[in-house]
Amino acid sequence: MVTFLSVHLTLSNARAHIPRQDLGIPVDLLGSWTYQGCYVDVGRTLTEGGYDDVIGMTDEDCIDYCNSLGYVYAGTEYYHECFCGNELAEGAGPAPSTDCNTPCVGDPTETCGGPDRLTLFWSGSSGPQINPGSGLWTFAGCYIEGTTGRILQESPYTPGGIQALTVDICLSTCQDAGYSLAGLEFGQECWCGNSLENGGGIAPDGVAECNMLCPGNLTEYCGGPDHLEMYEYNNALGLPAGTTSSPTVGSGTTTSSTASSAPTASSVGDYTYYGCQTEGTNTRALSAKSYAADSMTLESCQAFCSGYTYFGTEYARECYCGNSFSAGSVPAPQSDCDFACMGDASEICGAGNRLSVYQLGAVAGVAAAPNDPISTPTPATPTPALPNGWSYEGCWVDGVDGRILSYQENNNQALTIESCVDLCLGLGYTIAGLEWSVQCFCGNGVVNGGVLATLQSDCDMPCGGDENEVCGAGQRMSIYSEGPPTIVAPPAPQTTGLPGAWEYQGCLQDNVNGLRTFPYEMQFPSTNDAEVCITACQAYGYKAAGLEYGIQCCKRSSHFGSIYC
Repeated sequence: MVTFLSVHLTLSNARAHIPRQDLGIPVDLLGSWTYQGCYVDVGRTLTEGGYDDVIGMTDEDCIDYCNSLGYVYAGTEYYHECFCGNELAEGAGPAPSTDCNTPCVGDPTETCGGPDRLTLFWSGSSGPQINPGSGLWTFAGCYIEGTTGRILQESPYTPGGIQALTVDICLSTCQDAGYSLAGLEFGQECWCGNSLENGGGIAPDGVAECNMLCPGNLTEYCGGPDHLEMYEYNNALGLPAGTTSSPTVGSGTTTSSTASSAPTASSVGDYTYYGCQTEGTNTRALSAKSYAADSMTLESCQAFCSGYTYFGTEYARECYCGNSFSAGSVPAPQSDCDFACMGDASEICGAGNRLSVYQLGAVAGVAAAPNDPISTPTPATPTPALPNGWSYEGCWVDGVDGRILSYQENNNQALTIESCVDLCLGLGYTIAGLEWSVQCFCGNGVVNGGVLATLQSDCDMPCGGDENEVCGAGQRMSIYSEGPPTIVAPPAPQTTGLPGAWEYQGCLQDNVNGLRTFPYEMQFPSTNDAEVCITACQAYGYKAAGLEYGIQCCKRSSHFGSIYC
């Protein structure tokens, strides 16, 4: 992984000194933790966590810290540094014990590594693992989130909430709700479904990105950013078990035979046949709502999409709803739609990349010309009863660089605008955001580059608890705020007001070919900024300082010229 440092330089040369003592290893270590020896720190042998304590560091404190976060290795280095991880970096190996010759600042009788040397400890555990599944559930691989929406559609409440989430809790929750697929994501989300949707598929790099620990069980993983740890019940869809090869996963996972002789229904309820339509360009033609089932019929899809302008069936078992067609979706020859519905072989349910579309109140057989825009109604700006001072602030783009509101509540199938605003207000937040019909977010500022959507009509999904209200859409958030929402500017390096003669030198590429630019590191988990890092480095006589990963402060004793990137 290549990372970047904000680098500051000075010409000061004061040097702190910690006297050397007769050193040893603590006798009483936590649980099954044992001393492993003195190890070479290759760039960074333990890369997954750590902290710095320039006053009280001991080997025991470092072990306690790493153990509390679920890591199996802990290492102390250079008087006051602690590092954690679940594996040793390539090239790391034992060094002579005499190389670990710096005393811990919190107990000068203990050894805390040395320059580029770690006093290494191990818990005896093999570290976090991918849960293989339990009962009839089996691990199916690490899957990338959908390109045009969620790969799995439902996110139920799990017992104990986010902080108690484990793989088994997610699996049992999805099973109890009648789903055959379960996926865990971001270390704290549980998703359920019966088919893989919206272009999601197995990750090409195997399980590498499903690397976030479950908060309820630190010995196992719960997916990762935009990657789901996928499980299948009783081989319901025939997904390969834990493979790293990529199966073909498109609009659905079940292949259906064609039945071109089946008739096309001219009307279903208050909907009439619109025509055979292609999917959109790299997106779903109808994207507001969808589901898939082996019992699919036109009637069940129409009931599911009731209230939307269009509903469409595809690939014999899939149902899609929307108020307009996405870009690139155009009429197709009627003969292209020739898959019999899996729940009623006398009906047609689209085909591969083709939808049998019905329009609310439309005249049968009338379709738009290929290049004509589709004119459809857009939802009106909702006018719910809001607390005093709150107002609708528009449709915002979410998720480009992360969530634009910092707090996310568990998904709520009965969500309304009022319930989300009341929740956020009760938690002390000034902004409420609604997304995907069932998601509620809160914050005191719009972060991560959030901006108003170019098309305010992008927010067009009805709220799960009130279909007359709008609750955002995929990557679109309907925002309500007490007064105009505060927009938090992206962070920028501090270039003025630095201590003494220190100057900002630019952004430096770090960890090239596995080598760290600065060999020594301190961490300030809650107070790190340019002034704190520079002051700490200066106290030890270092001439360069760099900030990285938000909490890391790196330093070295040789001079650098001006650095830019």
